[in-house]
Amino acid sequence: MNQSLFKRILYATDMSDNAVAAAHYAMRLAHDYKAHLTIVNVATNVIEEMSVNMRYDLASHYDKDFLDTISQDSIDKNRRALIERIHTVYTEIINTIPNCRVEPEVSIRMGNTAEQIVLEAQTNKSDLIIVGARGHSLLDEILVGSVARGVVKRSPVPVMTIPLAQI
Repeated sequence: MNQSLFKRILYATDMSDNAVAAAHYAMRLAHDYKAHLTIVNVATNVIEEMSVNMRYDLASHYDKDFLDTISQDSIDKNRRALIERIHTVYTEIINTIPNCRVEPEVSIRMGNTAEQIVLEAQTNKSDLIIVGARGHSLLDEILVGSVARGVVKRSPVPVMTIPLAQI
């Protein structure tokens, strides 16, 4: 096996229970190739999501600084939850890989999910992107399926899609 084939691996995840299968692949490949592993999560814009769900344009009716504060609070909360979840999953996985020394870096981005994943890969000069093919709900299944397709279409590097087991 060519140990230099993958030096930097990007694992894109929503960190749902269903995504743990793909995390195993990401950790195992990073270990086997002695590659740097970055875990990226693309957060939704809370204001945009609320506006869509309520069918009311919050941005046109509230102060931008107020909305930015809500959005930043959401990003911070998401980052803390993601890091905690990654630590839990990392501990579970590391115990299944003898002598594993992979210490993933965590990145949280906002924006179009597929675009942000590819931008993260370009920023980090990733050699491989790993993404799950299904999320944790029907809506996520539809969105993540389209995200995986979007990443494959946009990525200049190989993309490994992991079909995730149904819980």
